[in-house]
Amino acid sequence: GKPWLHENLIAPFDFAIQKSNEDIETLKNQVRASSLPHFVYDDSIVLSHRDQLPGQIQNTLSQLRPQLIKDSLPPLEVFLSQGRMVLDSVYRKGIVRLANVNLDQDEALVLIRGNLAQNTSMSELFSIQSATDFIMQYPYSHRSVREVLEPLLIEHLEHNVFYDEATTLKVLEDRLNHIPTTRGMVQKGEIVIFKGNLVDEEKFLTLNSLKREYEAQVWTESSYNWILLGQLLLTGVTLM
Repeated sequence: GKPWLHENLIAPFDFAIQKSNEDIETLKNQVRASSLPHFVYDDSIVLSHRDQLPGQIQNTLSQLRPQLIKDSLPPLEVFLSQGRMVLDSVYRKGIVRLANVNLDQDEALVLIRGNLAQNTSMSELFSIQSATDFIMQYPYSHRSVREVLEPLLIEHLEHNVFYDEATTLKVLEDRLNHIPTTRGMVQKGEIVIFKGNLVDEEKFLTLNSLKREYEAQVWTESSYNWILLGQLLLTGVTLM
């Protein structure tokens, strides 16, 4: 940098040292890179399927041969309890719908359930296919229970976790708006720069911050010394 050829410059008032545009843009890019997609969990979907399942189980059992029901099938409550257990396990974890967003299996996300938002990852959620695999691999207590429940439970699979673009963008915007644009304060009476000092990047930011603060002030005609300071800053900083 070039040397400061004017007299020692003393801060005439408190002012904040502004970060450079490059530093602020770097921080914004870091915020964008670390931004997580937000997904919302729909509680109503599992309730609907949970209400329908018992009647469908009973209807399926009623269509089997009477003697088979009497001789070899477990009690109805076994079918009902295991059906509810498997269905609840699937929907409690969540079946994600990936529309308008592409995520790898290990990518992080924020899952919103009611008023609670928690960090998780794609690997913690089911897809329709992985939920189907879970149902087919579940250790049912009887073969007949498996044969009755598997097709019914698979029919009840539906996405209940959805990408929330509006919330994702709002959270990102809020984080961008709260990026600090200053890097410290200079108190009134402090030396800003001595005559002959080199104006390096740090000094330039400080001088430019003082210049901005001066330009934001409202001066009266009697503020002759302030006007001289402003002219000095406008000339000195511009020539750096």
